[in-house]
Amino acid sequence: MFHRILSRYHVVGAVATIGGAAYAANSWKRIAYNKDAENSTQYSKAFSVFASRGPRGTMEDEYYISNARNFFAVFDGHGGAQVAKQAKKEVYECFERELESCDDVEDAYKNAFGTVSASVFKNKKLDMQGTTAVSVYLEEKHIWTANIGDSRAVLCRDGEAVDITQDHKPNSPDEKERIEKLGGNVRWYGYLGPDRQPVPGMGAYRINGNLAVSRALGDRLESPFVSDKPDIECFERDEEADRFIILASDGLWDVMTSREAVRFVQQILAGSVGALEQGAKNSLKTRHASRSLTKWMRTYSGDTKMVRAVLDTRKAKIAKYLVEESLRRGTADNVTVIVVWLK
Repeated sequence: MFHRILSRYHVVGAVATIGGAAYAANSWKRIAYNKDAENSTQYSKAFSVFASRGPRGTMEDEYYISNARNFFAVFDGHGGAQVAKQAKKEVYECFERELESCDDVEDAYKNAFGTVSASVFKNKKLDMQGTTAVSVYLEEKHIWTANIGDSRAVLCRDGEAVDITQDHKPNSPDEKERIEKLGGNVRWYGYLGPDRQPVPGMGAYRINGNLAVSRALGDRLESPFVSDKPDIECFERDEEADRFIILASDGLWDVMTSREAVRFVQQILAGSVGALEQGAKNSLKTRHASRSLTKWMRTYSGDTKMVRAVLDTRKAKIAKYLVEESLRRGTADNVTVIVVWLK
């Protein structure tokens, strides 16, 4: 495990969509601000969440947010949705129970993932199903992450993107070495360029010709090549530098880098991206909307309540904007995004 420096949290609300049909997961207006949170252990006071089936025929992504707003997770199922659904139901329950008994976050995470994995392995109907999992757990002075697979968590600190989880891909040096030592193989399946090298985005490295992730919950028939062991990390929070965390399935990360996603959020908050619902990026309408918002912000800059209301509305919708941008860029997968506001 390694440690870094991070910060405090605020959360606004949740809007989600499945298969393109939007619904309120929690009315943003009702949880926009919780006065009692200042004197509780509710270290998150604002978040935004949105999910879309995208171009796929089925939805295999799931997400979970604890009532205390201090535990967030995204699960990206493959081979079916059942393991992701089970993980959504059981991971936090097990984690909370373990934390109460041992008071050690790392052990609680390990035991929780181990318990869920063992439960999935017992169900023969799920032999060829699995799910990734990326989770963030917030404490007053620390951020904990647990990750299996290629869903990712990214922190915005001092305006820069910091990956606080590492993708588990078969061609990652450590993962490839582990797999080959076990007798498995990692090969590229897809297009090659004129130089006979793999073309990014036009294929994937796969384990024994099957999965394109090297760690997952489930996938019993792919074990031990596909590991069910999570990477668990702890980061110190920096109140001044840390702004937000993005958790997302690879439907987002396949078409946006961590830096691009963070920059996209910053641009929206700054008012430099407009008319996103109309898909009019870089159009005259978009530029007009951006200028109008900038003019409005300047005109009412002295009215802090009004300015705050505009920013809070954008924060509540930020996950939706990220999902829509990934669809505009041509993602071929389900997309689920949670943005946790730290300031």
